[in-house]
Amino acid sequence: MSLKYTIPTENWDRKGSRVLGRTKEAQEINTYLMEVETALFQCYRELRSKSSLITPQMVKAKYFGEDENQVTLTELFEHHNLHGAHNLCKATLSHYKTTQKYLLAYLKKQYKSDDFRLSQLNHQFVVGFETYLRKLHPIHHHGILSNNGVMKHIQRLRKMVRMAVNNEWIEKISFSKI
Repeated sequence: MSLKYTIPTENWDRKGSRVLGRTKEAQEINTYLMEVETALFQCYRELRSKSSLITPQMVKAKYFGEDENQVTLTELFEHHNLHGAHNLCKATLSHYKTTQKYLLAYLKKQYKSDDFRLSQLNHQFVVGFETYLRKLHPIHHHGILSNNGVMKHIQRLRKMVRMAVNNEWIEKISFSKI
C-alpha cells in the first residue's frame, strides 16, 4: 500500500521497514509510519470483532473509509421514503422530505458538504442541527420554527438513526440529552 512518500533506497531499512538516519525528516516519516501501522491494526481489530474472514483489501478499505457499509444521510432518507412510504400518509411523507431538506441545508452551511456518512453522526451533529433549526427562518413561515416544529424534525432524525442502527449501518448514538 502506497503512502505517497518516496525515499532513496540507500536511506531505507528493508528489514525494519523504516527510514535510516536521525534527521528531522526521517523521524517525522518514521512517526507517520508508526501511526499508520497503529491505525491499520485498529482497523483489523474492528473487522476481526465483526467477522472471522478478513482480507488485506478489507483492512485497506476500512483505513481509507471506503468500506462497503458507508451509508449516507441521503441514502438513509431515500431508503426510508422508498420502504416506509406505504406505512405513511402523503402529508407525513412530505414532513420527512422537509426534514431531509433542512438536514441537507444544514450540511451545506455547517460542513460545506452535500452529504454526510452515518458513521460520522454523533451527539454534536444532532445538537448542531437542533441549533440550526432554532435559528432557521423558513421561506413559507413568518418567523422562526416553533419549539414543537424543531422537536418534530429531531424526532424524525431520531427515527432515521434508529432505522440505521436496526439495519446495522451504524452504532447507536445518544439523543437522550436533547
